[in-house]
Amino acid sequence: DFDSVHVQMLGAEESFGPDHSKHTREAVLWFAVQHKDKKALQIWAKEIAACGTGGTPGITAVVGGRPKPSPCLKLFSFLHPKSQMDATVTLDSGASETYKAPEFEASEEKTSDENVSHDQTLLTGDHTYRLEDLAYMRSGDKGNSCNVGVIARHPAFLPYIRSALSQ
Repeated sequence: DFDSVHVQMLGAEESFGPDHSKHTREAVLWFAVQHKDKKALQIWAKEIAACGTGGTPGITAVVGGRPKPSPCLKLFSFLHPKSQMDATVTLDSGASETYKAPEFEASEEKTSDENVSHDQTLLTGDHTYRLEDLAYMRSGDKGNSCNVGVIARHPAFLPYIRSALSQ
């Protein structure tokens, strides 16, 4: 009567692509369950421990020993106006300062690739800059793909960043 059950086979040759073996070299079985009652999870953890002790040698190194119930955290993303989120910094000395974010009017003008000429001649000089000085970056991966997000710190930096990066 678990709320959810997850069983997944990891390492069944899918990472080798066309060079995969007809016989699996090694694999790890991942079990995860969700239940409202922590006691039910503790019973499951005791029962599943036999898979580690009665299975292949070294299995406890992979999963870190007997499983323990832990909270199931879920991401809840949302946007909140930063004008309503004052930031206060307080030092050990007791001094504090509050930062209020400036309010901006929403603009009807939309920026798109159609408005930006990729042929423009960029002004250059003898200074070089690190990408992190010109942009914020984030990365992530899902399965067998990954992505990197690059966000210019100022619109004037965008043509230079675009000319230096590839897909």
